[in-house]
Amino acid sequence: LSPSTGHRSIRTSSKPRPAKPCDPKSPCCRRSLTIDLDQSNNALDFVIYPRQFDIGECIGSCDTSGSSLQYTQAKNDQQKNKPHAAYNLVFLHHHGRNNNSLAATRNHRADKESSRCCSFSRTGGLELTYTTTVNGPIIKKYIPNMTVESCRCGLPATIQQV
Repeated sequence: LSPSTGHRSIRTSSKPRPAKPCDPKSPCCRRSLTIDLDQSNNALDFVIYPRQFDIGECIGSCDTSGSSLQYTQAKNDQQKNKPHAAYNLVFLHHHGRNNNSLAATRNHRADKESSRCCSFSRTGGLELTYTTTVNGPIIKKYIPNMTVESCRCGLPATIQQV
């Protein structure tokens, strides 16, 4: 919060914070995941700048017993879906906020340790320059929660924007 205005300051730079390298002693850390729009299909041609950016991803194992079926499945899914890490990030956030079923509530206490996963603990935004139509106006917009800033072991994260 800004002391003079009482409003939260928003970082508008398109340059994310430099990522800390993975600590070999940490079970969970952020790894660079670069998106290169020049190497993708034409679906994202409307983005003018940046054409390449690091969204990051969380990697590591957080299971204390090493035998959790949930951990094994999550790790296998993570390895198979590397190109879709951004989509997985959104899915984890959505799943963590909307999973209110009775079964999940009943099993929450018993599965607390075995469901711990390496997930994002803080996200950052990205300033994009884009157009919505050919020869249309150029728009510059800050989009929150586009990059992984830090990771932690725990239940799927609640986003803390920087």
